[in-house]
Amino acid sequence: MTVCVAVLCQDGAAAIGASDRMLSTADNQTKMVKIHHLTDEVVVMISGDVALHSELLIELRSLISLNAHNPDVLTVKNLADSYTLAFYQAKVRRSERQFLLPLGLTAEKFTSQQHGLSEKLTGEIAKELLYFSMPDCSAIFMGVDSSSGYLRAHLYTVENGHMTCRNETGFAAIGVGVYQAASSLMFSGHNTSSKLDTALYLTFAAKKRAEVAPGVGVDTDMVYVSNSDPKYILLASHVMSRLDSIYATAEKTHKRANTNAERQCHEYLKSLRDAPTEQQSDEGVELAGTPPSETGGSTSSTGNERQPPKA
Repeated sequence: MTVCVAVLCQDGAAAIGASDRMLSTADNQTKMVKIHHLTDEVVVMISGDVALHSELLIELRSLISLNAHNPDVLTVKNLADSYTLAFYQAKVRRSERQFLLPLGLTAEKFTSQQHGLSEKLTGEIAKELLYFSMPDCSAIFMGVDSSSGYLRAHLYTVENGHMTCRNETGFAAIGVGVYQAASSLMFSGHNTSSKLDTALYLTFAAKKRAEVAPGVGVDTDMVYVSNSDPKYILLASHVMSRLDSIYATAEKTHKRANTNAERQCHEYLKSLRDAPTEQQSDEGVELAGTPPSETGGSTSSTGNERQPPKA
């Protein structure tokens, strides 16, 4: 359980990401950094099954190593796409071990020899392989490359094998706190034209508001990716401490404003309830589906009967 959130800013020239450190297992809870280095231009933030992510990251880093002398291939999109492919390859391996190996088959043998199996057995095995359940596994890829014809930042999510480009929406969120983080960014009016300082605070605030979701940790790591050198920077601990202090002060101000608004609302409604009947408005509001009176019309709040509708 976790939350990771990332935004594009400065008209796509930069991206900012934030994540918690909470790591939940069947036995305990611990902490780990969830922002992983891939290249000098690309990082990935992970949420979900750590063992599966570790397996996929090993394969992805092998691909990166093989293309070390061809960096143009290592775009944000290509890395996210390779991660997606690794996810489905892992699914094939796991489903093969569970359903085919006990029968002395591999995925390749099952495809080539299924004519020798009964139609019913073939159908059942194919169904199990197709709908094999994988652990939850989501990632946000963020970085800069020139795939658009110029150097700019990109955001991609890979959620249980489904890859999506988030450049147009301008932000991405994954994990158990996804709804709280996304709502915070939408209510704040974030868009890709946001200035760096504004985007930095809004990203931090989105992560902090996601902490109300069960399983989201209070510790925060943040990364800044841009089209200038160095390409990405992890924010130092003293910066995170200051952001936390600024956010806490802002939340206190927000709570005071909410309390004041609630008080004003209470005073206004109380004045309506306490006002003499004759001073109250005689403008009634009819609810949808209100049954007509016996005369065929309805009665106003003053007791004056309205004329029944003409046939």
